[in-house]
Amino acid sequence: MIRVLTLDEHDQILAGGPELATAGGTRWIDIQDQTPEEIAWLGATFGFHPLALEDCLHLNQRAKFEDYPSAVFLVIHTLAVGAGPSDLTLRELHAFLTGEVLVTVHATALPEVERVWERAAADPELLARKPDVLLYHLCDEVVDAQFPVIEQLRESIDGLEDEVLTGRHERTVLQRIFAAREALVQLRRALSPERDVLLQLSKGADKRVAERTSLYFRDVHDHALRHAEAVDQAREALKDVLAAYHSAAANRTSEIVKRLTLFSAIFLPLTFVTGFFGMNFAHLPFGNDGFLLAALLSMLVLPAGMVVWFWLSRWI
Repeated sequence: MIRVLTLDEHDQILAGGPELATAGGTRWIDIQDQTPEEIAWLGATFGFHPLALEDCLHLNQRAKFEDYPSAVFLVIHTLAVGAGPSDLTLRELHAFLTGEVLVTVHATALPEVERVWERAAADPELLARKPDVLLYHLCDEVVDAQFPVIEQLRESIDGLEDEVLTGRHERTVLQRIFAAREALVQLRRALSPERDVLLQLSKGADKRVAERTSLYFRDVHDHALRHAEAVDQAREALKDVLAAYHSAAANRTSEIVKRLTLFSAIFLPLTFVTGFFGMNFAHLPFGNDGFLLAALLSMLVLPAGMVVWFWLSRWI
C-alpha cells in the first residue's frame, strides 16, 4: 500500500496515493506491506539504487547507513513487545532520503511511523520543511519508543534477581533467565549498529541532511548511546543473576546431601544393633532379658544423642 503526504501551491496538505508522488515540494511516501511491483515503481520513479531496493524486499537486514548518489538509504529497527518483557520482535524500517522526498518502507504497521504521520498530516509547517526534518522526527520517535521496552526488561531482570536471592523462585526461573538473555541479544544486535547509523546522520556530512538538522540528530544519537549502555548493563546484571542461580542451586544440593548424610549417620547405630541381634543363629549370644533391654535402650538413646550432638554443632 502506497500513501503520500505533500502540500499544494497554497500550502494545504494533500493526502493520497502514487499520483502525488511526483508533485512539487516536500513529499513523504510511505509503503506498507511492500510488494515487488511497488519496489520496482520506486526504482522507476526516483532512480534509487538496485541494491537498496533489493534490501527492501529481503528482511532480516542489519541496521545500516548507505550513501548512494540518488538518495541516502538507512535501515533501523523498532521493537514490539509480546506477552512479556522478554518476548521481543524486531521490525525493520527502511528509509530513502533525497532533497525533496522521504520514502519509508516497512512490512507491517509501525506505531512510531503512524504517530509521526498523523503529526505531519495535521501540521503544514512540519510538512513544509525539508524531508530530513521528517526523518529526524521519525528516528526520534523510534529511539524514544525503545526506552520503555528496555526499562521493562531491566525491571524483569531485577525481579528475577530478587526471586533467586530470596529463594522464592519457581521452577521456570531458569527458562525466564534464558528468555531474557535472548531478548538482550536481540536488542544488542539491533541497537549497536543503529548507533552508527545515527552517528552518520548527526555528522551532517551529506548535503541532504542540513547542518541545523544534524544538531537534532546528535540528541537522538545520545539517546541511542544511553539505550546501548542500558542494554550492556542489563546483560551484566543478568550474568550475575545466572551466577546467583547456579550458586543457590549448588547450596541447595549441598544442603540436601548434608541432611541425607546426617540421617544416614543417625540410622547407622540402629543398623548395627538390629543387625547384631537379629542374626539367624541357632544360639543367640546374650540371650537374656537384660541384654535385650540394653539393645532397645541403645536403639533409642544413640540416635537421640546424635541428633542433639548435630544440633549443638549447628549441623542441622
